[in-house]
Amino acid sequence: MYRKWTDRPMCFLCDYGWILLICLIVALALALTSDYWLPWFGETPAIPTPISITQSESTAVQSPLTSSSPTPVGLFGYINSSGGYAFDYPGSWQGLETGTDAHFQLPNGAKVQIAVRDAIPSDTLQTIAEDSGPIVLAQADISNTIVGGEPALKSDCRNGDNVVISRTYYVIHNGRIYYFSLFSSLDKPLPSNFTETLNEFDQMVSSLYFLQP
Repeated sequence: MYRKWTDRPMCFLCDYGWILLICLIVALALALTSDYWLPWFGETPAIPTPISITQSESTAVQSPLTSSSPTPVGLFGYINSSGGYAFDYPGSWQGLETGTDAHFQLPNGAKVQIAVRDAIPSDTLQTIAEDSGPIVLAQADISNTIVGGEPALKSDCRNGDNVVISRTYYVIHNGRIYYFSLFSSLDKPLPSNFTETLNEFDQMVSSLYFLQP
């Protein structure tokens, strides 16, 4: 009887095809579970390279800060090109950028607001102290300080127990007024760790620098 040349391979597949199928399934299972069994042989699976997030127009993101000094561990660098400023902030803060301004929501319910407004020739730190502009402040303790290498004012608002519940720094630079404010939550009791939050906010302000002299 005449046989075609394809008859022999077909017979082999009919007789042993199930073995090939089992081998294929086993190989696939080993590949998918390599994270579990490779360490038994002293091999460590490769760690995926993290995807770096770049700055968008609407979100204050966790991107490297361009600076001559390294960013401290646990902090992220933020640059606002429209506002002309940059600083470090804790990685637990969630931020939103709106043009020259930025807003951060903190884990304990407090908020950080950065507002930038054009100054007029008659604006001075004294007039800012009398009129806080876009940041509405209650009666506060005001003191002189330095922000980004410029003379600035620090304003602390206190509650009836004489505890600081908000803090604002304002400074004039290159024809603009900068407001850097921290507010405790208005609809919740003052967080027990708000003193720590004030320290984090002060560290943020101390790291600030202006992109143009």
